[in-house]
Amino acid sequence: MPTSHTSINRRAFLKSASVVASAIASPPIQLGSTMRVHLNHTLLIGLLLPTSSTYPEMGDNLKAGIELGFRTLAEPDQVKLIPAQVRQGYNRAGERAQELIEAGAELVIAAINSQVADRLQELFQSRQRVLLAATVGEHASA
Repeated sequence: MPTSHTSINRRAFLKSASVVASAIASPPIQLGSTMRVHLNHTLLIGLLLPTSSTYPEMGDNLKAGIELGFRTLAEPDQVKLIPAQVRQGYNRAGERAQELIEAGAELVIAAINSQVADRLQELFQSRQRVLLAATVGEHASA
């Protein structure tokens, strides 16, 4: 099946990227689309990846899933992922989020709990950036 190319604006891409990232963090679903988008610039996406002694592969697995999802949405040179390791607690997540924003990240996908996401909200609103909290341990109900 041929792949179509469409030019969209930044806001529309961020909405689409959020849907893809949410789908990655959710139980398996069929996206059913082969449409790829074309951006006028490289989109920088920050990743706040967890470190855990209980499940040390968690951060790497999340990053691999996000990379796979974006490969289906955009050309490889149009999306650049900026990973940052984070340990438990708001202070570390806040520092890393600030670093990612300063590095130019327009969207940050973070494996953080809802309390940390709430505390980061002001930072992201003041900088007009998008935070997508992929909370670990959530269950979707049918």
